[in-house]
Amino acid sequence: MKRLIAVMAGMLVWGSTAVTAQAAPLDAASVASGAKWLVHIDFDAARESKVGQRIREEALKDEHVKKGLAKLHDELGTDPQTDLHGATLYGTDFTPHTGVLIVYAMADKDKLMSHLKSKHDFIALKTDDGNHELYTWTEHMGRDHKHTVWASFPKQGVGVFADSAGDLKAALDVIGGKGGLATDSPLLPNAPKGTVFSGAVAGLTAVKLPTRLPLAKQIDSVSFAAGESDGEDFDHIKVGMTNGDTAKQVKSIIDGVQAMGALRLGDHPEALKMVNALKASADGKTLSIDWKASSDDVIKFGEKACEFMKQHRQDWQHGRGEGKRHERSSGKE
Repeated sequence: MKRLIAVMAGMLVWGSTAVTAQAAPLDAASVASGAKWLVHIDFDAARESKVGQRIREEALKDEHVKKGLAKLHDELGTDPQTDLHGATLYGTDFTPHTGVLIVYAMADKDKLMSHLKSKHDFIALKTDDGNHELYTWTEHMGRDHKHTVWASFPKQGVGVFADSAGDLKAALDVIGGKGGLATDSPLLPNAPKGTVFSGAVAGLTAVKLPTRLPLAKQIDSVSFAAGESDGEDFDHIKVGMTNGDTAKQVKSIIDGVQAMGALRLGDHPEALKMVNALKASADGKTLSIDWKASSDDVIKFGEKACEFMKQHRQDWQHGRGEGKRHERSSGKE
């Protein structure tokens, strides 16, 4: 729980809790023009979706979740269920553990600052032009990992976080109107109404990936958008390959896996609907993977899957218990 509180403290920004800040879809002007990758989450869209509401209902049955939310509200004056609206994460290179996080949220300023000031190395300072206040502290994640956080709150309901003062200042310049992404940037996925998750990465062929898989070296870009619109859940993925033959081969692999899955799931109609909803196509060097299904069907499938996993866990625990009893009765314990 302390780790959860620390992470949330680093994500939430201040403002009047009586004001609603809508994140809306991804704001291209807030992302640096030199970005190589980005991810955006629209929490408002998630809350409005049928699947999101169903997940929330189940989550709130867990006492640990309810206690965690109550603790956040008490310590930071915020309720993620209503006050957290969206987040954008992007990076201008592929260096591990770097990037800029923009969070759209509301919290109680006094409580949040009190929490941050309680950190032993918290420092507050201003930019050279005096236009922005900057804050820095160290986050400890477990015993062996720690990292420096730099943060600023340029306007009500918006917080910007980075791992260095330089990256933070550059991000603030972008938000201030200098050098945002162009509307035709390849990093901007086609995000339909109701998109919850979206993102993209480009220029992968120039990066040394930590894998020896030949296929990974033939992927240059990936973009995705997932969410819910008009009672249907959707996933749209586009993968840019180095050549058209590779795109066609990957499509054939997906078709084969889909056919095998359909054969194995003949007695499970809920799962079969999910498999049959997938469509793959290859157009030149671009592989497109599209999936669309009724939100009600997705919820039914999720409920069936949860029931299966719960029963599987009970059977495993029962079998483990029987095994221990057998060992005791045979004198092995």
